[in-house]
Amino acid sequence: QHGRRPIQWSEVFDHFKTKLPKEVIVHVWKAVTNVTEVLVDGYNVIRNVGYNNESWYLDNLDVMWDHVYANEPCEGVPTDELCAKVLGGHGEMWGETVDASDVQQTVWPRLAAIAEKLWSPRSATADAAAA
Repeated sequence: QHGRRPIQWSEVFDHFKTKLPKEVIVHVWKAVTNVTEVLVDGYNVIRNVGYNNESWYLDNLDVMWDHVYANEPCEGVPTDELCAKVLGGHGEMWGETVDASDVQQTVWPRLAAIAEKLWSPRSATADAAAA
């Protein structure tokens, strides 16, 4: 009634599958969760697949901005119709790897790469070299 929807981590979907109410948004952050399955089963998704060389986890300090930019939220999603159900993603920054003395150089420009990737049409962000 207030326009709010619950968000559940991928582990909840992996356990309950289609027993979850359809208004649930599934936050897929684990590579073992099949994003296409979640979408085909009728759920919306927020996506960020964990610690890898394209991670959106900003405390993964070895990942450079162009690798972050290459992370496509709809990768592996077979159709544009299903991709439309991917609502977006986000970048996480855990406090144990940053403080006031280094927040700018730790977070930027990777957070800017995430923002551009999520706010721009897919056709405009397909090539990191053009960013």
